[in-house]
Amino acid sequence: MEYKEEIKNCQNCKKDFTIEPDDFSFYEKIKVPPPTFCSECRMIRRMAWRNERVLYKSKCNSCDGNIISMYDPIRIKKIYCDKCWWGDKWDGIEYAVDYDFKKSFFLQWVQLLSKVPLIQAWRFNNIKSDYINYATEDKNCYLSYSVVGCENVFYSYAIDKSQDTFDSTFILKSNKCYENIDSQNNYNSIFLKNSNNCIDSGFLFDCANCQNCFLSSNLRNKKYIFKNKQFNKEEYELEISKTKINDYLFLQKYYDEFCKKIYKNAIYRFAQIINGHKCSGDNIENSKNITNSFNVYDSENERYVVRAGKTKDCMDVYGVFENELTYESIAPSFKGSNVQFSINN
Repeated sequence: MEYKEEIKNCQNCKKDFTIEPDDFSFYEKIKVPPPTFCSECRMIRRMAWRNERVLYKSKCNSCDGNIISMYDPIRIKKIYCDKCWWGDKWDGIEYAVDYDFKKSFFLQWVQLLSKVPLIQAWRFNNIKSDYINYATEDKNCYLSYSVVGCENVFYSYAIDKSQDTFDSTFILKSNKCYENIDSQNNYNSIFLKNSNNCIDSGFLFDCANCQNCFLSSNLRNKKYIFKNKQFNKEEYELEISKTKINDYLFLQKYYDEFCKKIYKNAIYRFAQIINGHKCSGDNIENSKNITNSFNVYDSENERYVVRAGKTKDCMDVYGVFENELTYESIAPSFKGSNVQFSINN
């Protein structure tokens, strides 16, 4: 069937939005009706269900042990610790109810939600990482959220397959890094933004394949660059020896210079897209046919997606990995297929 583009009025914000022919094909494929909300309002509606960073001290309502939970114990009355929630002391079938076609579906759903035990936080297979959320396969991580396959990651967000990294966000496959943003494959580097494959560097913006570079921007395949000027190895090491980056006052000075001069006067690409084909959005790597999506890697045929890896044929999702045909969901299970309207499943 050949579909045509349609313009509809969002029921929430009352602004017009467009449904593309490819969108209709996807809806038909998974047998769901077209949306009545625009993509932005759909995102806001989904995000209202995701509490990543606010944690509460609470008690497990099964074993009475002390726990750290993403749910406010005043509002949610039945919270189980990881061990009890995964244990055999309770059975979800006990909470089964018959559907009443005379009552609102959403009213019945909320009533069921208030009775079923909820897990303390959305995390699995972690070691010594009590103060994290939306995380899996991590070790010794603290106050970090949406981290996957990491070790020794602190005070960070959206970090994948990285080690010994602090105060960073949207980082992939990096090690011994501090204050990195929207970057990947970096080692022993500080204050990098939109920079990849850099080693022993600091205060870089939009740099790639660089080593021993400092306070610079828009570099490619460079060594021994200081304030965007080329030095030899001995000259560079002499300049670096004067920086005193271990002194907070000096560090703040370099940060101010980075923001006010280096970052402000740099050349900006329209988007951070690496090895992307037919992609729109930002921070996209090794992907194709990606529309209006952000922080996506190794994926294909995605629309209105945020924080995705190794996914295919997904739309309107947040925090999805190794899924296909997933729609209108927040943090669906790994390796899921044909999942719709789900939260933390």
